[in-house]
Formats: sequence, structure tokens, C-alpha cells
Amino acid sequence: MKGDNATLRSLRTLRGSALLFAAWLAFFWLQAAMSIALAQQSLSRAPLLEEDFVLAVLWAALSAGIALWHRYVRSIARNLLSLVALHVPMLAVAAWIDTVVSRIAQVELTGAKQLVPFLASVVYYADFDVVAYIAVVAVAETLLVRSALLERQRLAKRLEASLSRARLDYLEAQLQPHFLFNSLGAVSELAYDAPAAAGRVLRQLTAIFKTALARKGDEVTLGEEIVGIEPYLEIQRIRFADWLTIDYRVDDAAVDCLLPRFVLQPLVENAIRHGLSGRRAAGKIDISATIERSSLLVRVADNGVGLDAGSFAVGRGIGLANVRDRLAILYGDDDRLRLTSNTSGGAIAELTIPARRRPAQPDVESAADGAVVTPIEATELRGIHVPSMLRRPWMTIPIIWFCCGLLWTQQSVMYNMLRHRAQESWLEMIRTDMTSAFIWAVLTPAILALSRRLPMQRDSLGRTTVVYVVGCIAAPLLHVALLHTLTQPALPVSSPVWHMTFVVDFVIFWILVAIGHRRVLREWLRTREMATTALTAELTAAQARATKLQGIPQVLLHALDGIAETVRRDAALTERQLTRLGDYLRVALESTDERGMTLEREHALASAVAALRESGAYSPDLTLTS
Repeated sequence: MKGDNATLRSLRTLRGSALLFAAWLAFFWLQAAMSIALAQQSLSRAPLLEEDFVLAVLWAALSAGIALWHRYVRSIARNLLSLVALHVPMLAVAAWIDTVVSRIAQVELTGAKQLVPFLASVVYYADFDVVAYIAVVAVAETLLVRSALLERQRLAKRLEASLSRARLDYLEAQLQPHFLFNSLGAVSELAYDAPAAAGRVLRQLTAIFKTALARKGDEVTLGEEIVGIEPYLEIQRIRFADWLTIDYRVDDAAVDCLLPRFVLQPLVENAIRHGLSGRRAAGKIDISATIERSSLLVRVADNGVGLDAGSFAVGRGIGLANVRDRLAILYGDDDRLRLTSNTSGGAIAELTIPARRRPAQPDVESAADGAVVTPIEATELRGIHVPSMLRRPWMTIPIIWFCCGLLWTQQSVMYNMLRHRAQESWLEMIRTDMTSAFIWAVLTPAILALSRRLPMQRDSLGRTTVVYVVGCIAAPLLHVALLHTLTQPALPVSSPVWHMTFVVDFVIFWILVAIGHRRVLREWLRTREMATTALTAELTAAQARATKLQGIPQVLLHALDGIAETVRRDAALTERQLTRLGDYLRVALESTDERGMTLEREHALASAVAALRESGAYSPDLTLTS
């Protein structure tokens, strides 16, 4: 298993690396195609593509390092300023490496002589290096948020599985005292007239509870379920020796099918208590099971008074309600338990579930799902404190683009100084670069809104991809067209001068898309965190209720063994002990309603246990009979 997980992680890493390299290769070859299209003279394509291949390899490696650095920085940074400060040294290193490799690739692959000073090259590529670095950080941040979201979703699934398990435990614990309460009358009736039979009933009750406590998993085979309810049926045969007949008609194909454990007993009990209780003649119960259309059909039919008489028609007792709730948890909310009239008289309880068999080798995931899963804390994605003035988009966007305009202007000034070129006027450079920033400030809200409205999701990936491909072409064209019209109308849009602007614009568009997706993912993450918190609280309450109720059967087992000793020698004391046990069960049954196990009920249960102990029916030190 560990080897498979390591192989899976290796394959994911290899796939991620391949996708990263493919993305950068596509970008640089697109840039090469643009250079060829805008060039005023023919360019040699092969050396240009080879150079871009080298740059794609370089930036794929740089992206991996930047992403790892960003992950580390996010774990220690407390605010936005510290985050930026920690990224600046890495940005400088990436820019220096990019410049060195680019210059070497130009000389070695194209044969061109390097006439531009190294520092001038650093400045020339600075805008691309900055936006490329920010793009990698934006994508890395988006992936971190996405990873946190997926982890929260996995945690929510585990919590939901745990909650279902806790509800099942609660329902099973709820059914046991209800069943015993209905059986105590039989013991009380037999205690005076047939002490030996009463003792047999008590032993069968003990066997039922031990079997219920020993069973693991949510489902058993039909054959195991029939064997498991045999002690209960034996109790009924003892009570109604000359009055009740129970027959089986189970197809061989149905014996190995799975069904919820302890599900037949409430159906049989319901038939006896409500179907046969008003009948004077002998009663009969038929238990049958068949396979029909990939479904297991289990029927419990009686020849009693039918659905029109009394509470049987209602079907709202704890037993049937419990069965319905468990079926809903295990198989969904379909109507899987139906009560219908028997054509020959009486009623039929029909259970319909998928026909499934236990696998030859237990599935690890299924085994894990059958147990109560202790929830783990998801890895916390540390929040970054953002200055209050930057939390409002209408203020943040102009401020950021104004700073970008100043940096672009500084880059233009430094490059001209290093190349010893005739200086443009400061006003002209400021006008050009600030106009470029202003146009992006106008386009940014539209791109962010598009990202929030059309997030890239698996079910709509094709449609949204087309939209974003069109956007990454349209946004740079619109930006350059407006910049050309407002600043240099005499210079054609197809001039090579605009080449680097197109490249930077392309990267800026995808940065904004990543930022927009990050906001969407953060909103989803907050929603999921709220849902997880609610699930955790619900699970805690459900587990607490189930745990407290699961302590009841242990008391019952001790009490049944104690009463089994008394019934052989003292019928009157047996009746008092049964009364105390009935009082205890009455409180236990009350504790299974929506209010659950309150503090007041805990005290009442403790008092009932004390009364049981005083009657001699219960001792926690009593050794249970096998």
C-alpha cells in the first residue's frame, strides 16, 4: 500500500512537471510566433524556437522553485508586506538567472554577438521577469487555496461518514432497550407459573444482547441475520407454544445477500404485537426472501387483523421508525420499507434493498468506512493580514496600477541611461507608462469579474477554456490598441516595438485570472469551513448520544444475569426486579427522543441503576454467564 501511494505521488509529480513545462513551452513558442509575425525582416525560425525551448525548461524549473518558496513563505508570513519582502530576494535571483541563460542562449543558438551590457539586459527583461514571477506566485497561491479546499472537502466526507456511523450506532442502541422493554412482560408472566421457562427467556434475551454487541459492521448476510434473531423467535415460541407458527421461505440465492443487522426482529415484533395481538385463533408469520431485478426482497407476512386495525397501520413505533432511519442512512431516502395488506388477510412488511454480497477479500476502504472515523484537523492555510486601505477593490486596483506605472517609468529611464541613448522627456515616458497602467486599471475589474462568474471547473472546463483563450488574446490587443491610440498614434500596432508589451500583457491577463480564481476558491473554502464546523458540532453531539446509549446494554446484561438467578427461587423478588428494570428502561427509552441524553436524564438513569442494585438485580462486578 505504501509503495502504491509513493508510485501515485511520483506519477502526479511527473504529470505536474510535464504540464508546467508544456505551459511554458506553449507560451514561449507563442512569443516566437509573435516575434516572427511582427518582424520587419525575415527571422531564422529554428534557432528562435530552440532558444525558447531552453527558456521554457528554465522557467519550468524556476516555477517549481518559486512555488516551493511561496509555500514556505506562506507558512511564516503574517502580513502582506512581509510576504512581499520575502519574495523580493527570490525575484532578484530569478531575474538574474533568466538574464544569464537568455544571453547565453542567444549567443550559442543564434550566433548573435552580445552587445548589450549585462545590467541593461537585466533592466530590459525586468518587466517580464516581474510579471512572470507574480504569475507563478499567483498560480501557486491559487493551487494552495484549492488544495486546502480539497482537503476540507475530504474532511467533510470523513465527517459525514462518521456522522452516519454515529447515527447508526445511536439507532441500534435506541432499539435495544425498546426491544427488551417489550419482552419483560413475558418474563413477568412466566415467573410464577413456569420459572424454568422464564429463565430460558432471560437466557435468550442475554444471547440477543451479546450477539448485538459482538457484531461489527453495518451489514450482515441474510443467513447471519436469521441465525441472530433465532433467540428472539425462541422467546416467542416459549410464550406462545401452541398459538404461534413461524415459517421460512428463503431462496438459496438470497441467503448470502447483505442487509442491515438486527432489521428482521423489529418487523417480526411488529407483526406479533400489532398484527396478531387481536387474533383469537392461531397466528402464523411467514418470513420469505427472494432476488428480483438485482434487489433483495424480504417479506414478513402475518395472518393477523390487518392494516385497518389500530396502531399497525400507522407504523410509527420506535421499531419501524428505527428501521426506516437506518435504511435511509445506508441506502438513501427511497421508500425501502412498505406495509401492505395481505390478500389472504393480515399484513405484509416488505423490505427492498440492493442485492449485494460480501466480497471474497474485505475492501480496505469499505472496512474503514464501517468504523467510526475520528476527524482530523485539515492543514490550516494561514491568512495574510492586508492593510485596511487595500481591502477595498475600488481603492486597491488604482493604487497597485499607479505603482506599476511608476515602476515601468523607472525601468524605461534606467534602460535608456544604461544604453546611453538619447533621453526621452520624463513627461513623455511618464505619460506612456502611466497611460498603460491606467488602461490596465480599467480592464482589471472586468477580468476579475469574468473569473468570478466563470471559474474553471471540471464540468464546464471546455466552455470556460474557450472563453479565457479568447480573453487572453482580446485583452492584450485592446490594451495595445488603446495605448497606441493615446500615446503613439504614428507608430503602427504591428510594429516590433509592441512585441514585449504584448508578451507582458498576456502574462498580466493570466495573473488577473489566477487572482480572480483565488478569490472564488477562498469563498468556497470559507463556505466549506463553516459546513465542516457545523458537521463537527453535529458529529460531537451524535457521538456523545450514541456513546451514552451504548452504555445501556451493559447494564441490561448484568441485570438480566442477576434476574436469571432470582427467577429460579423467588418469583416475588423477580417481579420487583423486573419492575426496577422496567423503570430503568423507561428512562432509557425517553432518552432516545430528539432531546437525547440530557443531564437530568443522566441523573434519572443513575438513580434507576441504584434502584436495580438495591433490588439485587444489578452488580457491575457480576460475572456474566456465557
